[in-house]
Amino acid sequence: MSKYDKFASFLSASHKPEIRLTFAEIEAILGFPLPASKSYQAWWSNNPWNNVMTKVWLDAGFKSSQVDIAGEQVVFVRDTMAEHVAIPIETAQPAVPRSPLFGLMKGTSIIAPGVDLTEPADPDWGKVYDDDYVPPSAKLVVEDRSLSISDKIRELNEMGVSRAQIARLLGKRYQHVRNVLTADARKAG
Repeated sequence: MSKYDKFASFLSASHKPEIRLTFAEIEAILGFPLPASKSYQAWWSNNPWNNVMTKVWLDAGFKSSQVDIAGEQVVFVRDTMAEHVAIPIETAQPAVPRSPLFGLMKGTSIIAPGVDLTEPADPDWGKVYDDDYVPPSAKLVVEDRSLSISDKIRELNEMGVSRAQIARLLGKRYQHVRNVLTADARKAG
């Protein structure tokens, strides 16, 4: 229950397309004074996240209009689009009951004590993000004497090893690695 429910009821009960009210009349309906922010145009905006009272008049199907801060009055105009008008509880659809299958398997899966579910399944997986990590298969490529430097660069690139890491592993300049890979890309394209 909101402290602005009386105002919501007042607006909802009205069948007029527009309602002109002074700030004093609104305070009389509410039974308490409006906040000091009533003196600012922004407080009367139709932004539903602006303040609680804005949501009240929007839910009742009205929009504020012709706000006169100096004259302390505002006009509430019925919103013909009223897509955000609250659905009365009586006409709301009843909640769909849960399926009897919901929760059927509860308690059938048990996690052994001490198991960390956030731990990677592959012990080497966390090392992938280390700058100096080299997959074990990459070390085999580097040590393979039957491959030329260019072939080693291509193999390591296919394994997902970064160009900078390939250059470090092979003791070559980055430009050399880049040139081999861009030449291959030109041949393919």
